[in-house]
Amino acid sequence: MQIYTRHLGEEDLRFPLRNHCDPETSVFLDIETTGLNAAYESIYLIGCAAHGPQGWTLTQWFDDTGRGEADLLNSFLIYIRSCTTLIHYNGQQFDLPFLTRRIEKLCPEGSLAVLEEKKSVDLFALIRPFKKVLGLESLRQQVVEQYLDTAREEAKSGGELTKVYAVFLKPRLHQGYVGQGAHGASAGNAGQVGAGAFAGNAGQGAQGASPADNTGEMLQMLLEHNAADVSGLLKIAHLLSLQDVLSAKLKVHRAQASRYKDAEGKDKEEIVMQCSLQELPEDAIYRKLTAAADECYLSGQGNRITIKVPLVTGERKYFYANYKDYYYLPAQDQALHKSIASFVEKDHREQAKAENCYTRKSGTFLPEWDLFRTPFFKENYHDKLLLFEFTQQMKSDQQFFSDYATYIFRHLTGQ
Repeated sequence: MQIYTRHLGEEDLRFPLRNHCDPETSVFLDIETTGLNAAYESIYLIGCAAHGPQGWTLTQWFDDTGRGEADLLNSFLIYIRSCTTLIHYNGQQFDLPFLTRRIEKLCPEGSLAVLEEKKSVDLFALIRPFKKVLGLESLRQQVVEQYLDTAREEAKSGGELTKVYAVFLKPRLHQGYVGQGAHGASAGNAGQVGAGAFAGNAGQGAQGASPADNTGEMLQMLLEHNAADVSGLLKIAHLLSLQDVLSAKLKVHRAQASRYKDAEGKDKEEIVMQCSLQELPEDAIYRKLTAAADECYLSGQGNRITIKVPLVTGERKYFYANYKDYYYLPAQDQALHKSIASFVEKDHREQAKAENCYTRKSGTFLPEWDLFRTPFFKENYHDKLLLFEFTQQMKSDQQFFSDYATYIFRHLTGQ
């Protein structure tokens, strides 16, 4: 077994992880296996990132002989003994069950308790509700990383690297190679070395491989894939702040009308609201967030959000619910309650229907979808878009704008 360490730099995860765990006592985890069935496949590489005085440090345990899985697992269990939480990506479905099965099979009795006592934070499960608002086609880790623009260069899949590992082992199995642990310790003793002892190995990696063949290149490939997965988790963890972002209230600092041309070249008018997320830090939105629907649009990053909403000017209709109590007057194109319209001559009135039981109003309106304000107006009876009158009083009411911006924000993000 070989142990490698490297520094990953600083990544402040206190805010995104605040509702789940303490980053200072947590470990990010990713494993590489020779297959999917833990009953007869093995773990050949474990990568973990823990936070320390110099930021996040990656530690990797690599079975370079094909016979060091037990040592790898025992050393890993010593490493995580003092942590409280394991953070992973879909590890609840794969990594943790696989580790459990292999520890049960290869490690001393009672070893499994070290793993089972840890809290589990599954990033995949936690960001799954945000798939739509993030606009992602899938939640595969590398797809999410592309969205986050992590600049990941390594793009191999775990399945592809299983074959690389098999080729890597061939000459070693043939020669009966016995691997050396960290600092030259025998593989049998490597599990006795604590996590802190690996700090001096920073930068150690594929350079130590034998130059006699291409195993160095293969080793580099295997380690880099796992390193990319673990460091990618540090970036993905920032998305957990969306739980707070999407439930936050907005405060509008500035609202103004603006004219623009739509896709057909027609002149339109909209309200542009410049907002901030109340009670959230300046870096709450880690990567630019955009959403659009029903001619409304939002764009946000950090703590600032811009929301654009179309202004509708002209005549709209208010439809009465109890149309059986109304007459429709064709000449006036409106409905009147029977208590009043009964004085109208019969040939100038008719029993109202749901579709014509309305009164008309001219003005400026804003969209809504579930009665943010009443009364609501529509262009036609079957329209799904509702409108409320944008009154003069509202135009100078900052609280109205903040409430309305929050309402539009929820609508566009599906919350």
